[in-house]
Amino acid sequence: MIPTEAISSETLNNLLFYFIVMGLLLVLATFIRLRFKILKRYFIPASLIAGFIGLALGPYGVKIFSSEMVSTWGSLAGILISIVFAPMLMGMKRQKHAGATKLVARHIMYSYTGSLLQLSIPLIVAGLILIPLFDLNEMFASIIEVGWAGGHGTAAGMTEVYNDLGWSEGASLGVTSATMGIVIGIISGIIMINHGVKKGYTSIIKKPEDMAKNSKSDVIQAKEQKPNSLNTLNPDLVESFAFHAGLISIAILIGWFMEKAIECVRRTIFTTCAIFFTTFCGGMYHSLRNTLPHV
Repeated sequence: MIPTEAISSETLNNLLFYFIVMGLLLVLATFIRLRFKILKRYFIPASLIAGFIGLALGPYGVKIFSSEMVSTWGSLAGILISIVFAPMLMGMKRQKHAGATKLVARHIMYSYTGSLLQLSIPLIVAGLILIPLFDLNEMFASIIEVGWAGGHGTAAGMTEVYNDLGWSEGASLGVTSATMGIVIGIISGIIMINHGVKKGYTSIIKKPEDMAKNSKSDVIQAKEQKPNSLNTLNPDLVESFAFHAGLISIAILIGWFMEKAIECVRRTIFTTCAIFFTTFCGGMYHSLRNTLPHV
């Protein structure tokens, strides 16, 4: 149940190099984002630009990056998503807000309507057109919902599900769908905002020129810079970041054992349970216990 295999120094060196290349791509993408104003106008993030550069330089482009390197990058998403989900509910406290019920009801209606449309329309199109014409796998109809409503984290979490069901291509298509969802969502959203401003539908920005005035600079000046983290423990005791990383590790460990336990039951009853969901439950367990409310 618990991994005991030693990781060779060569593997660790390769992983370090792969991370270094990712960092270089992100820095290069940041400078590109600063150089071309159209990217700022449409709020294209540097991470997305870095991904396209990596795709162009990878095995399906000019072949500077090896397929092993790109494959490792792709595998990281399924692991790192655990770190995203684990702390989501840690430290949260139940609070009462006026009008919370109405707000939650609106959010649920919006979310479920969007999700149902992303499920139903692809199912109909795939069943009536794509599968008969191109002999596609039936699970192709789930790609839009996984990539758009779910995103990269869900796509990474579904990798094991697709592999267990004998459709390994679904993992790559899910990530591709999530990437295209970001691009289309950002661009179409900006177009809709501009249209709403011109028609007077917006309540904060009244005129198109106000958008440029309210746009923040990408490079924050020294006098306007603010700290993005706080120390919660005396450094003589332990470094705060390391301590909180340890709490997240505990949440992931709880999720790890939950996933393994469910996996044992799944063999006879349930389908695959993705680890990102169980780490989320681990974080919720921490929140409910509320063992360190002052941290």
